[in-house]
Order: sequence, then structure tokens, then C-alpha cells
Amino acid sequence: MEMSYDKSRSLLEKSCKALQGSGAEKSSCFLTYSKTHELNVDGGEISLFRTIFDTRLTLAVIHELKKGTVTTNRTDERSLQNAVEEAYEMALSSQQDAAYDIAEGHTLKVKGNISEPESELMYERLKEMTALVKERWPEVIVEQAILRHKDNVRHYQNSRSADLYEEQGYYELMMMFTAKKGAKSSSFNGCFLAMNDLSRPLLKYGGLERLISEAPRQIEARPFPGKSVGDIIITPECLDDFIEYLAIHLSDRALITGTSFLKDSLNRTVAPPFLTLKSAPRDTTMAGGYAITRDGFPAENLTIIDKGVLKSYLLSQYGANKCGLEKAVNDGSFYVIEPGSESLESMIRNVDKGLILNRFSGGNPGENGDFSGVAKNSFLIENGKVKG
Repeated sequence: MEMSYDKSRSLLEKSCKALQGSGAEKSSCFLTYSKTHELNVDGGEISLFRTIFDTRLTLAVIHELKKGTVTTNRTDERSLQNAVEEAYEMALSSQQDAAYDIAEGHTLKVKGNISEPESELMYERLKEMTALVKERWPEVIVEQAILRHKDNVRHYQNSRSADLYEEQGYYELMMMFTAKKGAKSSSFNGCFLAMNDLSRPLLKYGGLERLISEAPRQIEARPFPGKSVGDIIITPECLDDFIEYLAIHLSDRALITGTSFLKDSLNRTVAPPFLTLKSAPRDTTMAGGYAITRDGFPAENLTIIDKGVLKSYLLSQYGANKCGLEKAVNDGSFYVIEPGSESLESMIRNVDKGLILNRFSGGNPGENGDFSGVAKNSFLIENGKVKG
């Protein structure tokens, strides 16, 4: 990797020294670096291979309870000095807030799954997948697929002698597809996957094979007539959206403004007892996780809801100080729901009238938690059987 610990440490020490020299009472520097090898499929054909480099340095200063933050992608001496001056000037002109602070002086050095990009294997896996899709589901068109290998470095230092470093390598697959027959076509669908390696065919990761196999059955999709009250079975791919909606109401903005429908709900029952929700960015099976929070703390795995009881919000240091509550031990994402004992087939059999929800298009929930939207790429359930 082009950005090593020694290189990033040298850059951050130089940046932190410049920030402290500006007169700031507290300061922090956060460097993120990525090298991405990317292979693209467009219209079912492999079309592009490229390498992308991205460097971002975020400088923050706190002076007299005022904060200034600047992010730059240039790390030469002159650009660094300009960024330092801009951050300090922003702090001087901002509003005072006693909740501003920086992380304690933690130290951490983590090397995760350091995999080198296997370019030939990336090509073979994409070629294999597109060929299998054409063979098994000729109606399906892979509109776009992007397979990436990412090398990531994240390094945080501050004026309290914090020094946290992590690096890792992993693969990502982003894909969009439709099914067409004559003049008719399905609604588009897609997926996002992260993988530690490419040891299996791409169709065997996540729910990709199931989603593609369902696409031809969605060509004859029809709007649901009238009204109905029933049960909804949400697929893992769609459930992530709803968890993110929930996370909004567990985070800084909603809790600081008092608009969260979960305010004052810590250690109270907020869900059925069969629901346990975790955020596990340090789980080694979670490709692309993180070891450092956005505000410079070591990240830990977190149980958010335990058997229906809300155990933690997702507050940053600033949000926790503002609300007088405990800071979360991570930034959320990388969610895990503890599995139940009932199979999908059994769940379907027990639904008299309902829906398998594959994709949801709608707005964020309101202050009371209510939401509305459109079910897409979904299937009706009647009398314990899937229609379509």
C-alpha cells in the first residue's frame, strides 16, 4: 500500500504541530486514504478497469468553545498551511458550544484483512457471473456491475496524544439489473455486497442469486388493488434500509432536537422480545468494517436492542455531551440481527395475507415513527402461498 503507518504518522504529526502552533486550545487530524481497483460491467459486457486513489485530511480546531473544521485532498506544505489557517479562522467566527471536545489520548494500531487485489480473479468472477446470468435467466439484463478491491487506511491523531491507525483490504460488488420480455420490463433491482475474498462465485454471496432469479417473475408486476391489512416479511436486503431509518432516530440530530420517537427510551421495551439488533464493525466476518470512530475513539461492537429493550443510542461525543447521555462505542452500520428459529418457508405458510418486501421507496419516518412508501420488486402472499 502506498500509504504506510510511517508515512501517515509523519503527515499527521506535521499537521497537528501546525494546528497547535495556530493558537488552538484543542486540535485533531484525521487522514483517510484509499486505493481502489475497479472493474465495470455495462449492458452485460465487461467494459472498464481502472485504479483510483483518494486522500482526505480533516483538520479540526477548538478555541474558546468554538470549532472549525476543514477537509482537504491536498497534503503539500502550502496546502496544509492554508487548511490550518482556514480551520482556525472558521473556529474564531463560529458560535460557542460547550459540547465541543476531542477524544481522549487512546492509542490503537489495527491491521485487518490485508488482501492484495487479485485482478485476474476479479475478471474471472465477473465473467463467470455474467455468463451464468445469461444462461440461467436469459430475460435478465445486467445494466451495471462494479467489482472493486479497496485498500483503506484511516489514521487519527490529536493534541491529547491520541494515535489510532487501521488498514484493511476487501472487495465490494455493486450491481443493478432488470428483466425484459418483449416490450415489458421489471422494475430495476440491485445489491451491494462486501467480501473479504473472492473464494466463491459472486452469485453465492449474500442474497444476489435469489434477487436475480426473482427478476423474471416481476416482469408482469401489477399494482395492488384497494386496501389490505396484513403481515410483511422484509428481506435482508430491504431490512437494511429500515434499520438505517431507525438509526436516524438514535443519532445526534434527532436526539439533540428532541424529534426522535425513541427519546427517553433507554432500557425500555421498544420492540418484540425476539428482536436483538447489534452493530458489529469489529467482527472479522464483516468486510469493510472499522476500528476507529469518526470522532477518534476505538470502535467496539455494540448491542443496540437486546431482546426488544433499547440498550444504546448512537451518539457521538458531541451528541452525548449535548444530551447529557453516554457516548456510543461505535458509529453504527454493519448491523446484525440475531436469527430466529423459524424458516422463511414456515413464515410464509403462517401468513394469511401479506407481502414479501424486497425493495422500499419512501421517505424517512416522521417524529412519531410513521412512514409511507411504495413496495417494489415485491410479492403478494395469500393463504400461505407466494403469488407471481
